Amino acid sequence: MPLTRHVALRALSTVTHHGGVGARQEIARHNPTLVRLIQELPDDPKVIELATVTMAHASGAVLGSDQPPDPDLLKDIDMRSALKVTIENLCKPTASHYMISHAFGS
Repeated sequence: MPLTRHVALRALSTVTHHGGVGARQEIARHNPTLVRLIQELPDDPKVIELATVTMAHASGAVLGSDQPPDPDLLKDIDMRSALKVTIENLCKPTASHYMISHAFGS
């Protein structure tokens, strides 16, 4: 159901905006699920936007420290796939300013 999907992604986005580092790191472990969701719904710009923003904030909690990231956590978040799907979707005419600014780490 698209409506509940959008609500769930909005909730994840909110937690990654306002949650603590631990919560954001745990959400980052689900990057592969968010990537798959984007791939399964390539014509839903809201899913793409919210999943991208969620991955940006969650992944930042893993990568944005002065300390090297935990190798197991780094493997779990699958940054290669997250970056690939993000770059692919930045080229779409439906890419929102909100998504683009988060994709570039702003």
